[in-house]
Formats: sequence, C-alpha cells, structure tokens
Amino acid sequence: MKTDAQSIIFSLYDAVGREDAWSNIVKMLCEYLDANIGFFVFIGQGQYEQDFYATHNFSETCAKEYSEYWWQHNIWLTTGTEKGLFVKGAILIGTEHVSTAELKRTAFYRDFLVTMPAEHLMTATMLESCNAFETPPMTLNFFRPPGDAAFNQADADALRLLYPHIQRAFSLHWEWRSMREQLVTYHASLDSMDFGV
Repeated sequence: MKTDAQSIIFSLYDAVGREDAWSNIVKMLCEYLDANIGFFVFIGQGQYEQDFYATHNFSETCAKEYSEYWWQHNIWLTTGTEKGLFVKGAILIGTEHVSTAELKRTAFYRDFLVTMPAEHLMTATMLESCNAFETPPMTLNFFRPPGDAAFNQADADALRLLYPHIQRAFSLHWEWRSMREQLVTYHASLDSMDFGV
C-alpha cells in the first residue's frame, strides 16, 4: 500500500531528535513518489566531502564511490550549481536542466547511475550555503530506474505539498543536533577542569 501524505507528516515531526528515524522518512517519501532510491546528501562543491545523511535503497558501495569520485562528474550537480538552482524551496526535475540524451552521453550515467540503477532524478534543496547551523548545502534526492517513467510536474507538486513539513521538521532536527553537540562539548570541558575544595 502506498504511503499517504498524512502518515509522512506525522512521521516527520516524530523524527525530530531521532537520528535513526530519517532513513525511514526517506523510505516513506520514496514510496509516496514511486522512487526506487532516495537520500539526503550534503553537496558542498569542492569544500566538503559528499556525505550522505539518510538513505533508502542506496548501497554502501555506491555511496562510497559517489563520495570519493562520482560527485565531481555529476552533470546534474554541476549544471544546477552553475545555474544557481539549489536554493531553499527549489524542487527540480532532472530533465528540466539536463536532457536525457545529454545525461546518457556521460560516463557518470554509463559507469555509475546504471549500477544504482537510476536514470530519472527529482531533487529538493533543504539547506543552502548560508544557514544558521553553518552546514554545507543539502538536498533530498529521489531516483527512478531506466525503463520507468521520468518524474513530472505532478510528482514535483506532490513533493511540494510536503516540502514545508520536511523543511520544518528537518530544521528542528538539525537545531536539536547542534544543541546536543554543544552540550556534549560543554560537558567535556567541565570534565577536563580540575576542581578542588
């Protein structure tokens, strides 16, 4: 049975403060959007490693290969960055800025995407470069395999309805993470002090 929007919304807010819950969120969103693969990924172009925060149906091997090499050859990422498309609230369909014919001419497609397997992309920008948490930009990506229908405007509209909830819940979660890290640092500094009476 396909996951409904209401269940996703409840699950999003339940995931705040729970690190292990976000991969299930990605799974639910994949089911909702008929995607075979989904993931949150930091997209710091040349400044940060391409780290994955939460994934569904994306192998560790593919994640490692992407982080170490293929992100630099990702035509969707390069084109989107050059055109300034990764702004908060943006929901992009891969074919809108890179044609399928252009994609298929790349080694990125022939040697990497087909191994996932993936051909069609839809992405939503969750964090931009300048944000309150000083994290690199992050996108939420969904893929469909070769032979499946490409994402269309109806799919983008379905994701757009959920986007404010995804954005808010994830921002709250990231704020919780940031405060938790500060608290751990504070406790560590207290533990390192010499107290005497």
